[in-house]
Amino acid sequence: MNGCMTFRKSDKKTSRHFEKKEIDINIIHKTFNGNTVRYIETGQVDDPNSPIILFVHGAPGSSEVYFDYLSDTLLLNKAKLVSIDRLGYGYSKYGKATTSIEEQAALVDFVVSQYEFSKLIVVGHSYGGPISGKYTIDNPDRVDALVMVAPVNDPDSEKVFWFAYFGHWKLTRWTISKALRVATDEKFSHIEAIRKLEPDWSKIQTPVIHFHGTKDGIASFENVAFSQKHIPDSLLEVVEIAKGGHMIVWDDLELIRDRLLEELE
Repeated sequence: MNGCMTFRKSDKKTSRHFEKKEIDINIIHKTFNGNTVRYIETGQVDDPNSPIILFVHGAPGSSEVYFDYLSDTLLLNKAKLVSIDRLGYGYSKYGKATTSIEEQAALVDFVVSQYEFSKLIVVGHSYGGPISGKYTIDNPDRVDALVMVAPVNDPDSEKVFWFAYFGHWKLTRWTISKALRVATDEKFSHIEAIRKLEPDWSKIQTPVIHFHGTKDGIASFENVAFSQKHIPDSLLEVVEIAKGGHMIVWDDLELIRDRLLEELE
């Protein structure tokens, strides 16, 4: 069971996945702070100045979360699409938790620094939301738009579910995969980490599009009120998805995709 719960695809399987779709892909491994990290790119890979849409996944997960976006014909024709394995996941320091939002955002900065581009849109799902937000807040001159999909930004509405304790207790921790252990470590540090980020949201200078389902049982809909309270009205666009859950990143892909295309234009 643990072998099926790694939430990642090897380079070989990733290449095969995109070959079947006849999509060119670059799988990139770099050294970041002494660790090997991986990110994947499709789309306008041969254009050094194309717009970039950069995707940051939640917990657990990996670059694989966004393969449907990296395969979307409309996006492929408009931008370079880059999906990161966050620290602790995929093939970036797998199995070793990095609970600091600042350090996770530093990896985003490292990946972005590998490129030249005409426009940069950063997309973050779930815990990828505050990580993308931290990077955007610190780099207002680089990011043209921040797209948060079901983000967990509000420390007062953050939930810790009973089953998370199986990855927290030493007696049961060994029974789950390394990816789930990392997700557990992040979960138990979420509240402190996102509370530390809370005062910085008012400093953001970049347009923000916040997608959220009204029936999200993981990232409470109260996160919308948090955005409305802390992000300047002139920069915030909220897209409420009626009866949408936490998986709107997949369930409402076309809606999110179309909004990304608008932002590219």
